[in-house]
Amino acid sequence: MKKWSYIFFDKVDTRPYVTFRSQLDIQSVEVVFESKSRVKIIIGNFGWVFFGNLVLKFYGGSPFILVEAEMQPQKSGTAYIFDGLLGGKIPKIAFKDNQTDRIIVENPTDSLVAKKVRNRTIMALFPKGTIAIFPTPHAYIYPTENGFNLGFVQAGTEDGITFFGTKLHPKDDKVWRP
Repeated sequence: MKKWSYIFFDKVDTRPYVTFRSQLDIQSVEVVFESKSRVKIIIGNFGWVFFGNLVLKFYGGSPFILVEAEMQPQKSGTAYIFDGLLGGKIPKIAFKDNQTDRIIVENPTDSLVAKKVRNRTIMALFPKGTIAIFPTPHAYIYPTENGFNLGFVQAGTEDGITFFGTKLHPKDDKVWRP
């Protein structure tokens, strides 16, 4: 019988890592009605080194959409962190500055830049509406005794496409974490 071990706290920033872009190769789409007010759409074939599904969850009466990457590694003992980005022609980016507490509206920069913002929220402003993105607490940011703002969102242009979204840092704050 194989004995499984589970490491709860680890210092992952001391270990080697690789960076790659996931790809969405739509091979299947499934709509699941979880209740009268909850629907999820499961889009199959998402990943690169990790494979799985991109899941969109919709809640009746709410403008929020929860986006999850349900993925699993092909090799045991491997973990992943991720940046969740939306891309396109984004005219303006807006966020609340973490230091001044003022709303900043700016043009996207020429490269992706992590931003230390208030309430972990970044927005793309369009002539006919706004899209806001923020990482969910405790599902995205590990729990600690201290609250450090490492810049959990980002925005900018890469390969001619403007992106905005969430940001995790592989070298983080160098503390033990789950």
